Formats: sequence, structure tokens, C-alpha cells
Amino acid sequence: MRPSILMLVHLPPPYIGPAVINRMTLESEFLGQRFSFEPVSVNTSTDLREIGGTSVPKVFMFFSIVGRVLQRLLQRKYALVYMSLTPTGIGFYKDCLLVLLVKLFGVKRVYHLHGKGIARYQDGFHRFLYRWCFRKSSVILISEKFFEEIRTYVPRKDVSILPNSVAVTRDQAYVQNLIRQRRQHTRLSLLFLSNMVRSKGVFVALEAAQRLKQKGHAFFFYFAGDWCDITPQEFSDTVERLSLQKEVIHKGFLPFSEKEKLWEEADIFVFPTYNDIFGIVNLEAMHYALPVVSTYEGAIPEIIDDGVTGFLVPPRDPRALAEKLEVLMNDAALRERLGEAGRRKVEQQYTFNIFEQKLSKILQNNIA
Repeated sequence: MRPSILMLVHLPPPYIGPAVINRMTLESEFLGQRFSFEPVSVNTSTDLREIGGTSVPKVFMFFSIVGRVLQRLLQRKYALVYMSLTPTGIGFYKDCLLVLLVKLFGVKRVYHLHGKGIARYQDGFHRFLYRWCFRKSSVILISEKFFEEIRTYVPRKDVSILPNSVAVTRDQAYVQNLIRQRRQHTRLSLLFLSNMVRSKGVFVALEAAQRLKQKGHAFFFYFAGDWCDITPQEFSDTVERLSLQKEVIHKGFLPFSEKEKLWEEADIFVFPTYNDIFGIVNLEAMHYALPVVSTYEGAIPEIIDDGVTGFLVPPRDPRALAEKLEVLMNDAALRERLGEAGRRKVEQQYTFNIFEQKLSKILQNNIA
């Protein structure tokens, strides 16, 4: 009989990395054969612009979630509760109430942390809350480097490392054909694909593009993603101020099939984020054998090997970003070499098949 696991997780929409990973986990045939998942979506926001704020409808929605969790716990005995714990802010306080319910029923807990920032909260109140929350729990981190944040609250033996992943939807023959097609491009395409969030480096990318244009480079720069803390007017005004109207094209929020087309037609992926913990979009780009230029932020240096699968630059540095982009734009053989190396790394370390096998072992170890 498969052990029952109550999953308290964020699910799309909105379409952010952790929510997509949670959806893939629930739909996994491999995991479904081994565990009986019962999900409760803990979303109180369905739009990116609502995340982090409070409103009367969100309060009612949260207490509805509390009611559903309580009902599940009353109706069934679970082997484990798997929870995508929000580590800071109002999300953490809300999660603490769900943790209280789980603790009252004495169910084992595994927290999957997709965020950072715990180390910033060192006052007595937060230290007490974190100690209470993490006591007698297990934790999944996406990188070893984030253990330092929770060292005070969780012993290393109770921590598992599980990097995020991507579903490999294109085989090697398909990707090799893409590489051959890119050799025919006479005007290169740069791609930024993420939600339109300021801290993802949207304006840093635009400033780098201006430098490239001033040096005489001809290119298209595609931006795709839903609007968040950047408005369409602000983006348009910046494009106009930097005289990039002929180069920059914003595609808006796209369904998966149209995103695939952008990955396939691009030549270089650009992701100059300055507030990230992983950057799944880098893996998606590498899956399509695109060279990546990203930043020394979060776990990204574990994904991008500087000079091997792409380039890394300091955050908030449009000059450094433009310099690395120029290197790639001037060297087709280098673009191809880095892109192929990135594809190999994804296949070896970051496929969803690898993710689900590791997650299965972690869950089994916590149930035993």
C-alpha cells in the first residue's frame, strides 16, 4: 500500500518556478506509483502582482485553506506532510499556522525551501519562531550553500539537497538540428524569458543592449513574461529612452508552445538577475543548447560554469553584461560550444527524471 502524503504546496497560477515543479511532482507517474499524494494548494494569489500583499479576499482564502487542511487531517492519517515552506515575510507567518495544525496531529514534516532570507531575521521573536517551526522536521534545500541560513535550527543530518530540474522534451537529434539552423542566422536573437520583475535584471539587460547597439551590433532582443512590478508603460518608456525600439520586442505572457519557439529561435539567453536562489530558466535555455549569460547570484554559479556553459557577471552591471554578450555575438563557434556543454550538463544533472528519483528517496527516508 502506498504511503499517504499530504502536500501543502504552491501550484500554478501564477507560473513561477517552484509552483511548476510542484505541479510536475504531482503529475509524475514514477512518484505516483510509490506515494499517494493529496495536494492542498496554499496559494492566496493567482496573479504575480498580488504576491506579498494582503487584502480581505486573500484573508478569507487563507482561512479557507486552513479549513481544508484541518479537514484532511481529521479524515485521514498521513505518513508525512510535505510543505513548500515560505521562509520569510507574511507568507512565513501564514505557514506557521498550517505548521501548528500539522504539529497538533503529530505528523512528520518535510519542508522544501525554495526561498532565502532567514539569516536576515536575528531578533528574538523570529529566532523563537524558526526554532519552533523547524524543531523535529526535515528540510530539503535546492543547494548546499543555503544550509548556512538554517544551521542554527536544523542539524545537517536532517537536511537533503535537491536541485530544481527541467523536463527534457527535445532529444539530442532535435537539438543538433537547432544548432545547425542557428548557424544560418545573420542577425542574432537575444532572449530574456522570465516574469517581468525588476530584480530579474530587466533594465540591466536593456542598458546592456544599448551598449551593444552603440558599438554597431545588429540584433533582436526578445523579452517574454508576465508583468509584475514593471508596468508595460515603464518598459516601453525605457526602450524609447535607450533608442531600442527597432531591437527590443516584448512578447508578453506566452503559453508553453510559444515559449518553446522562442527557445528554439534564440541564439543567446540573457538572465541578469540580482535576487534569485536558482534560476530554472537558465536550465531551460541550456536544454535548448543556448549559451547563457547570467549572474553570480544564489545557486546560479552551480548551474552555469563560467566560460564552459556560459558566462557569469556581477549583478547590476550592464557594462560587464554587454562585454560578455559581445564576446558571444562575435564568436559563433564559442556560442555553439558553450550551448552544447550546457545541454550535456542538463542531461547529466538536472533532468526531472533525476529530480523525481532523488525526491522519492528523500520521502522514503522520512517515512521509514
